[in-house]
Amino acid sequence: MTEELFTTEVTKGACPYCGYIIEAATGNGPRPPKRGDVSVCIECLNVVMFNDDLTIVKPDPETFAAVRSNTGLWAYIEFVRLTIRNIKEKNNLKPNPPTRWQAGK
Repeated sequence: MTEELFTTEVTKGACPYCGYIIEAATGNGPRPPKRGDVSVCIECLNVVMFNDDLTIVKPDPETFAAVRSNTGLWAYIEFVRLTIRNIKEKNNLKPNPPTRWQAGK
């Protein structure tokens, strides 16, 4: 069964890892992102989170550890990363740089 994807405009901001400008978020449900939701930068594939104004930030070390320890969530993050890589490869787009997987300070 394929889930329908929904794209929502978010506050324009730069990825805290690579500087890629993010203006939208895509997810598998009609609910827009909210503070604390986890996402993946489409450019560098690092884990980011939404803050109060729906810009993205690095997760703090405790939150990042919680994300990593949630096996279901982490498996989904890995699935998203692989999907983005495959789409870029199929469309001859620039490959993603290596991920850093560092929590914010």
